[in-house]
Amino acid sequence: MRPSRVQAARTDIFALFGNDLDAELSDSLAYLASFADQPDLLRGLPLWRALQHWGALFGSAQGTQATYDLSKVVTGIEAFVSHNWSVGRTSESGT
Repeated sequence: MRPSRVQAARTDIFALFGNDLDAELSDSLAYLASFADQPDLLRGLPLWRALQHWGALFGSAQGTQATYDLSKVVTGIEAFVSHNWSVGRTSESGT
């Protein structure tokens, strides 16, 4: 049986913080990170789509309907890519 979104988020939070968080805070964070109340807010896109055309998607901090439409509602995220908008996209490299 597949774990619920909250259970999966709890596992991820434990992996990040270990026992450094008290149980109540850990449960609260897991609930928030699971998007349990509004699952349609959890959106993602394939990595290849984000990086196509040498990461042109990261060329502007302005979001548009077109960039939003690149994403879709997902049930989980395997990897998260962060971007520093104050640095040009060609100056950054993945580590």
